[in-house]
Amino acid sequence: MEGVRDLLLHIVTEWSTSECEEAVEAAALLKDVLETPPVDKVWDDPEAIRCSPPDISCVGDDSDDTGTARIVKMVKASNSLLSWKTPSHLMSSKLRPSFSPKSSLSDVLGGEDKFKSAMIVGSAQNGAQFLSDKLLVGLTWLAPGTQYPPHAQHAQEVYHILIGSAAWGPTKDTLEQKKPGSFIFHPSAMPHTIHVPESEPLLAIYAWTGQIGGKFWFGDSECGERFANVGDINSIGDPGEYYDDMAGSYEEVVRGWGYNMPEIVADKIREFCKDTLDKKIIDLGCGDGLVGEALYSRGFSDITGMDLSEKMIAIAAAKNVYKSVQQVDLLKALPAESSSFCILSCVGTSTYLNPSVLGEWLRVVKDGGLVVFTHKTAVLGEWEEEQDRLEEEGRWKCKYKSDPLFYLPALVNPGLERVYVFVYQKL
Repeated sequence: MEGVRDLLLHIVTEWSTSECEEAVEAAALLKDVLETPPVDKVWDDPEAIRCSPPDISCVGDDSDDTGTARIVKMVKASNSLLSWKTPSHLMSSKLRPSFSPKSSLSDVLGGEDKFKSAMIVGSAQNGAQFLSDKLLVGLTWLAPGTQYPPHAQHAQEVYHILIGSAAWGPTKDTLEQKKPGSFIFHPSAMPHTIHVPESEPLLAIYAWTGQIGGKFWFGDSECGERFANVGDINSIGDPGEYYDDMAGSYEEVVRGWGYNMPEIVADKIREFCKDTLDKKIIDLGCGDGLVGEALYSRGFSDITGMDLSEKMIAIAAAKNVYKSVQQVDLLKALPAESSSFCILSCVGTSTYLNPSVLGEWLRVVKDGGLVVFTHKTAVLGEWEEEQDRLEEEGRWKCKYKSDPLFYLPALVNPGLERVYVFVYQKL
């Protein structure tokens, strides 16, 4: 067990000085975990998923003395002590959302023994040697030639590549080659795929933080073909009818397209609001409740949802994360008193609105409250013009503008469309 502890301590050392901010944060959590005693009994493997360790004895450069190479040497030394498994539990009903089709891991990966993992920190049920309800840390091994299709999870994820150069990206058409020593961060619900070359396997450390007890799913970009064939998706004639038609399969469709804006925005709101207990939120364009679910899972509970689609808000109401939901035309005056909300969110909706609604948004938010929203690049210019005008008038102040982010990478080429997240504070 000391070899495993030494491995984790070295990960803390390497990650703490990384340029990857999320790795630094994970290292701080891991350091706290190592203040606790290890599990004092052998893993009983209740799901019968244990497998033999991958053979990594002949991969990697043993003469290399970089921090990553030293971790590789320590993994090799402690390999037989780790709880290696075929992670078929990722396909279980406990982790799989209702929209995700039932399948086996071998079907998804195209064969047996393509994927092995070893959890070191996390749940004793999955073989962890150190327990934590805030952090999962372990190793991922993929066989040469494996194509790990687009998948996502509610947890935030950091990877540190130890062995092998593989191609990573949100879709198979947007891959970038990553080498040993690279850190890769996947925000909550961000789809990602990994293509391993035929010449060598991939070995990487993973760390999950945030909603580590959330769901895991594989995306199906083809499931939304019927809803993609509407011409320019930015110019839908009747959004209410379009989303009523999509309501029954909305989450399956947008997750297949790679949509994770609800989680991105909820994380940003949580970052700005350390105390969630008394924050009253209005969620405009709430749809089937994805933003409400993301906010609720992060501690917010006083949430009002409004949307044009009757069928979508019926689904949102059934999720029991909103205090109330209403069918509302968001181009008209909102049925809410002035200065009644601490936070206003509007995610994935501004394409169907126009900038004149910003005054109404400000009306319903309290002084000092936050207005948080997203714009796709197709409509960004006209909205920013009005946003700047309101800031010049002293009505609000921009507190945050994101870098260009992926929006629906499996539907629209990311080179043609991105999305921005904005946070304004009402003055």
